[in-house]
Amino acid sequence: MAVKNTFGVKKAVRQARERKALEVNLTQAQKYDAIKRPVITEKTMTDIDGRKYTFAVDSNLTKPQIKASIEEIYGVSVENIRTVNVKRKPKRVGRYSGYRSGYKKAIVKLTKDSKGIESFEM
Repeated sequence: MAVKNTFGVKKAVRQARERKALEVNLTQAQKYDAIKRPVITEKTMTDIDGRKYTFAVDSNLTKPQIKASIEEIYGVSVENIRTVNVKRKPKRVGRYSGYRSGYKKAIVKLTKDSKGIESFEM
């Protein structure tokens, strides 16, 4: 009985999945719906000096899709993106308990030659 070598097949499948993950196939409306709102806190305001901007984004998006959306909407060039899935937190109002919804947060670093994003400037 011969042993079948599947290493080449697995590698080809993995490479195809990686190429598919890098494809950005969002429509114009989806690019604008991808970014929900800017996250404005004390920490994010201090990160602006380092050309880092924080956004709440759609939780189903990948980093290349977020990058394409940011570049299309704000007309900037993105160096890298870091994402965080913020978990939901339990909250109470009197005797009623529930959860604050979770969301996905993207920290976007712009290139040095790119202009800033005006919605953060105060």
